[in-house]
Amino acid sequence: MQVDPPKLLPNGVWTAGVNRLDASDLMWAFDPAVPHVVIEGHSPARPGWHGLPVPVTTGDPAPRPRTVRSLRFDLLLSPAEAIALGTHVDQADQGGLFAWQTSRRPPDFLSLLDVGHRARGQVMRNLAISLVIDLPHSKESAVLQSPRREHLETALTRLRTHVMIE
Repeated sequence: MQVDPPKLLPNGVWTAGVNRLDASDLMWAFDPAVPHVVIEGHSPARPGWHGLPVPVTTGDPAPRPRTVRSLRFDLLLSPAEAIALGTHVDQADQGGLFAWQTSRRPPDFLSLLDVGHRARGQVMRNLAISLVIDLPHSKESAVLQSPRREHLETALTRLRTHVMIE
């Protein structure tokens, strides 16, 4: 694992690059004491047509396999659930991950992915988001972000500890 030193962006967010890790490794950066992890835009299947059990509406009592070409959804998990699902995320779509952690229940309609980088710092502070992990594809360079340097450094320490244990 290679870690770039933290740097402060113009939007007031601290950032650090982390190289050569999978989503399952990066999930260990989450603080177990911060209750909410949001994984945005998760796609369980690689591109193409797949038979997957999906509901047509929220009232669909028994989702049955349907042929779908794309399926994306957001997950709200505890840190422990996110870590437990890590290897599944590695195998899904391209093995990428866009996730963030907050002490408050996330709003129903917020997509941090849709917030421009210039505004992201203020949104993170307003919603008590302590950590963002952005990994485009498995084993590529990931970016970790936090509005507070100490949160970022503690997340990097958790990663280093996990990688050293393996």
